[in-house]
Amino acid sequence: MNNSIDTNMLQDMINGGFDFNSKLDTEGNMVKKTQSRYPYSYDTFIMAGEANIEPTDSACYSDRLMQWDFKLHDKCLTEVFGDTGQFWSQRGFEDTEKFLQLYFKNTSIKLIRILQGCNASNGYPFWVFEYNE
Repeated sequence: MNNSIDTNMLQDMINGGFDFNSKLDTEGNMVKKTQSRYPYSYDTFIMAGEANIEPTDSACYSDRLMQWDFKLHDKCLTEVFGDTGQFWSQRGFEDTEKFLQLYFKNTSIKLIRILQGCNASNGYPFWVFEYNE
């Protein structure tokens, strides 16, 4: 893991604005643009799972799942979570894995990581599900 502190981080610490809830990217580095300091343009970070633990052979974006098959998407959400909400930050890891297995009709899916990022065009969050089959 890269523990070096860049000039901006050092200045934030001096000014008392350092974000102690900093998140890590997939390589284990602290993200520079945190969600609390850059709410509409933050860097993608690991929401669940760990950095550098194992390679993944598949990934999908939360919003694409809905676009690919809206009815299936909502059916699987309702079955697993009891609602059709689009906000994944409060969803459990195991339940998200179950959702992906239902959606892709593949019980061998093993969820490895969930990433959260920010859509630069509109400032809304998106989630990336990294998994192996």
